[in-house]
Amino acid sequence: FPPGRPVYYDGYSYTLAISYIIFRNFVNISFEKFSIYFIAVYAAIVAIPAFFLARFLTKSNLAGLLSAFLITLSPAFLIVSMAGYVDSDVVYVFYTYLSILSTLLLIERFYSLKIDFIKRHNISKVIYLTPYFLFVIISYIIFAWNWNSAYYFLHFLVFFILFYGFLKVFLLPFFKLSNSKEGLKEIINLSILLFIPLFLTEIITRIIEVTLYIILPKPIETLLSQ
Repeated sequence: FPPGRPVYYDGYSYTLAISYIIFRNFVNISFEKFSIYFIAVYAAIVAIPAFFLARFLTKSNLAGLLSAFLITLSPAFLIVSMAGYVDSDVVYVFYTYLSILSTLLLIERFYSLKIDFIKRHNISKVIYLTPYFLFVIISYIIFAWNWNSAYYFLHFLVFFILFYGFLKVFLLPFFKLSNSKEGLKEIINLSILLFIPLFLTEIITRIIEVTLYIILPKPIETLLSQ
């Protein structure tokens, strides 16, 4: 369906409009042209979270560079990232990397602090997780603003934890590789950890959604004309 696709992008449409309002005083360009160049900019900065996510997983700068190189130069990505038409897939890829990175950083910090939500005296350590919680929540809120299925990675983790718990609690103790009680405690703590950003993100996103629905003009043309 050239140019672009015949769908309404919800919050992403406002991302384009608001960005244009900010930059139109600096560049003499139409909203339509700005939108397609905006995609090319997002395609370039995707390399940043791709690099940090790969480096986090492998502890290798070379792996980070390779990941950034592969995502930005993959044929499927180039098709929707060149400055030819308005598309939101590039934005989804960017926030996918960012939200996964923020979530894994939170989990790593959780394990490094050895937090146990079951024991009250350990809850005081949660304050050290605050910056990581904020990073996760902000990442998912911005992602959800641009795409209504933004929480899929958190949902995937829930199913993973259930499977991980089944292995840890029921199968591994059978082979004398773990302890059922400790495994169950770990699953409970992980579930609580991920429930906090998931719950807060859902609540904040809904509040923002309702608020903007009330105060923002529709359609987009009305916003641009102001």
